[in-house]
Amino acid sequence: MKRQKKYSRNSVWTEKYIRQVWRKAIRIKEKAKRAGIDLLLIKQKHLGSDRLPQYISDMIDYLKKNNVEILTQTEVKNIM
Repeated sequence: MKRQKKYSRNSVWTEKYIRQVWRKAIRIKEKAKRAGIDLLLIKQKHLGSDRLPQYISDMIDYLKKNNVEILTQTEVKNIM
């Protein structure tokens, strides 16, 4: 029996594989619900640690260009 590929040539998940994973996630969610746990299922892209610094840098640049002030190690007292 030939083993089915999970990935296409360019390492993007195939639609069939994504559907299989999603169905498995739904079964896990149903099992968790029976145990009193409410899981939230989301589709999220894995960025990879090698790309993360650039994503964060791009996000910060975008926020600054849109006049968003970034304060770190700052206590929040009020959210408008």
